[in-house]
Amino acid sequence: MANLISAIPIKLSVYQDKPSETIHLVDTLLGLFALDEGGGIIDYVPYPREVEVIAESLEGHLGGEPTRWLEELLKRLRERGIGRVTTSNRGLAEASMKLGFKAEFRVSEAERRLRGRLAELGVELGVLDHPLELHHLSHRVSEYLTRRRVSRALAGRETHISHAVHLLANLDKALNALSSNLREWYGVHFPELNRLVADHETYARIIAELGGRENMEAERLR
Repeated sequence: MANLISAIPIKLSVYQDKPSETIHLVDTLLGLFALDEGGGIIDYVPYPREVEVIAESLEGHLGGEPTRWLEELLKRLRERGIGRVTTSNRGLAEASMKLGFKAEFRVSEAERRLRGRLAELGVELGVLDHPLELHHLSHRVSEYLTRRRVSRALAGRETHISHAVHLLANLDKALNALSSNLREWYGVHFPELNRLVADHETYARIIAELGGRENMEAERLR
């Protein structure tokens, strides 16, 4: 990945900054696009053709986290005097604001049109050899994200199980300590019961139900 950003082999829209015009950001499998209100491509930062990088970038933006690709695109836009963007991706809007841009959530017809021709555009941009590659790429990215989410869910479950086991171990230690104290205290009153009853739970139940030594008759202990 020597070149972070590859050259753009298509003609970009000529953009003159107008106070009334807002740039729309679109996050896709191929990279980040900046569109004008008419749907023209103002700028474009491609993702490397690596499933892991694409998946993690998309997921990062959805979570409101800036990536190096978003930083690069916004840097270029800022150099052109642009400081306000819209996007239909709430996480991408949040990430843009973290990088100092004004951003708002807005659905754009230009985005819908871009996504509708993304496969053909990918060939024009030189990032796809054939339009069908976009479908295969989408499948691989979805598969990678699914595996990651399942792995995280299992890791979280294992963490809960580990905490539960640790808690049970601590409870067992506490119960043993309480049982020892109970035997020590009640053993002064009725030392023979320690030898007669080995189980801590049974020992505690006998004391709770029968009370004093005078109630410890053979029939009642059965």
